[in-house]
Amino acid sequence: MVVFNMVTGTGTNNDPYLLYDLSELEQIPTLGLNKYYQLANDIDASATANPSYNDGEGWLPIAGFTGNFNGNNKTITDLYINRPYTDNIGLFGSTTGTIYNVNIAGGEVTGKNYVGGIIGYLNAQRNVLGCSFKGDVSGQDNIGGIVGGTYSTYGTCVISGCSFEGNVSGVNSIGGIAGIHNINGSGSVIELCNVKGVITGTGNNIGGVVGNCRANVQNIDLSDVIINTASTSNNVGGIIGYLNAQRNVLGCSF
Repeated sequence: MVVFNMVTGTGTNNDPYLLYDLSELEQIPTLGLNKYYQLANDIDASATANPSYNDGEGWLPIAGFTGNFNGNNKTITDLYINRPYTDNIGLFGSTTGTIYNVNIAGGEVTGKNYVGGIIGYLNAQRNVLGCSFKGDVSGQDNIGGIVGGTYSTYGTCVISGCSFEGNVSGVNSIGGIAGIHNINGSGSVIELCNVKGVITGTGNNIGGVVGNCRANVQNIDLSDVIINTASTSNNVGGIIGYLNAQRNVLGCSF
């Protein structure tokens, strides 16, 4: 029998659930995917790398999250995910919720398509603010250090103040911050982000910040990024691999 800790709070905007450890983080699907959460402590997630934890597949990504998650600038350490045949992989697998100020250090995240250190697949007009990931992220298509991929046919999505340090690898649409940023609104932007490490893609659309982009990209300075591709790769760039719309690229350097 699994015994859960009693989580403090009621899950509302004014009284979010406060999460102090891995056991409480695991309770999000049970407490409610539409609730408000806040990290109250740094969390040691090294247990997710234990071969007996979820049969060696590591952390089970939180799927279908529609709530509000405030990382509160705390750090989750040693998060491990090994699900190479599964799409939508990250701390949050798929979400239409609001996620911000989440830091992960020492992470190792492996999935198939739509894989990110923080979010695998963001399907909404939502913003991703102040998040960081240090570690390795790998998969096949739409792989990003912070977000694997975003999608919406309307509205805007801002990815701002995020940083990645480590290795991102895959086949198509690979980026240090996002694999594919596919929000159709003209106000969508990736800005004020930083990437350090190695970005590897053996297919097409490989970029230091974003592989395949339908957003404005601005105020990004990359000075410590290596991009590895195959001799047959198309659409490779220091900042953006493929700019898939009439968008602006302003104040960036590589």
